[in-house]
Amino acid sequence: MRSLARICAVIGSLGLVACVGTVGGTTQNGNPDAPPVSNPDAPPAATINVTGSTMDYFGAVALPAVAYETDGMTPAKTGTSGSDGAFAIADVPPASSFYVSLSAGANYRPTRNDYISVTDTSVMANLYAVSKVDTQRQYATLGLTMTPGTSMLVADLRKNNGTPLEGVPLADISLVDDKGAPVPGIKGPYFFGPNGDVVSNAVLAVSTAQNGKARMAYLDVPPGAWVLNVKYLGGANNDQPMTMVVPSMSSADGVTLVSTGHQGGTGGGTGTTLTFTKDVYPLLQRAALGGQGCANCHNGTALAGGLAYDGPAADVYTKVMGTAGVVDLTTPAKSMLLSMPLYEVPPDLHPNATWLTMQDPAYLTIMSWIMQGAKQ
Repeated sequence: MRSLARICAVIGSLGLVACVGTVGGTTQNGNPDAPPVSNPDAPPAATINVTGSTMDYFGAVALPAVAYETDGMTPAKTGTSGSDGAFAIADVPPASSFYVSLSAGANYRPTRNDYISVTDTSVMANLYAVSKVDTQRQYATLGLTMTPGTSMLVADLRKNNGTPLEGVPLADISLVDDKGAPVPGIKGPYFFGPNGDVVSNAVLAVSTAQNGKARMAYLDVPPGAWVLNVKYLGGANNDQPMTMVVPSMSSADGVTLVSTGHQGGTGGGTGTTLTFTKDVYPLLQRAALGGQGCANCHNGTALAGGLAYDGPAADVYTKVMGTAGVVDLTTPAKSMLLSMPLYEVPPDLHPNATWLTMQDPAYLTIMSWIMQGAKQ
C-alpha cells in the first residue's frame, strides 16, 4: 500500500487543497530557502545529474564523506560525498521527483531532505544533515526532554511564490495521520526565532519571517508517514481560507525537512469536457515541450514499456486504450497511466516517480479524464 499516496487520498476526501506537487523543494548555494535551479551549463544530453554539497543544516557549512540514498527511484541511488562535501547523483531519469536521506556519522541524526524534482536537465541542489547537538538544543531551549526513538520535523513555511508564509497562528498548523487524527505524543508546533532556534509559544504565536524565512518545528514525532496541514488566507486578496498540505516521513531518532508552497504545476483540470487530445496528450510529452516528461522515455526510440507518447495524438490514444491495464475504466486509480509514475512505498518496477502524491495537478487531470470515460 502506498503510504504517502494513501494519506493524500484521505486528504482529497477531506476537501483540502492539495499535497505538495511538482516543483522541487531542496536547495542550493547553502541557502535552505532557495529552490533548485536548472544548471545552465548542463549539456542537452539524455544524462541528468543532481549535484551540490552535503551541508550542516544549522551551521550552513559543508560536511565531508556523507552517505546518501534516494527514495523515489528504482533502484535507489546511493553514494558518499567527497572530502569537500561535493556529491553527484548521476543518470537520474527525466521527470523524476524523489527524496534523499543523509547519514553523516555518529554526531548527526539521519536526515530526510525535502524533495528534489528534475525535468530533463541537470540541477544543482544542496542536501542537509542535522546534528544531534543542534537537535538537543531545540529541546533545551524550551526546557523539554527528548524522547528516544522519536524524530524532529522542521518545515520552511513558504507561499507558492517562494516568499515566507507569515501571519499563520499556531492553531492553524497540525500534524495528522492518514485518517486526519492528530499524531499522538508530539510536542509543538514551535516557531523559529531570530537566533535560529525554536522559541516558546509565548514568544511567537504566529509565523514570522526571521532572516528571510518563516520556519516551524514539531518535536517527539513518532516514526511513520504523516501529513502537515498549514491553514492560511490566500487568493488574489488574501482573504480566501486555504490549506497547504505536505506529506512527511519520520524515522526513529531522525530529522525530516519539508517545506510548504510550490503547489503549482500543469494539469489539475476537473471539468466535464476533458479529452485525451486536449488535456492528457500534452501532459505526456517531453518536459522540454511543457509536458510531464513521460515522452522522454516513452518515445519511438526508447519505447519504454512498449508505449510511445511522442506520435500523433490519435495514434497515441489508440495505443494507450488498446494496451491492457494502461487505462482501467472500472477502477481508474489502478490505471497504469496513473499508478506507474506515482511515488509509492515500496516502489514498483517503474524507474522513477513523477508525481509524489495523488493530489498532483497532472495526476488529477488524468484521473478526471478516465473517470469521465477516457474520451479521445
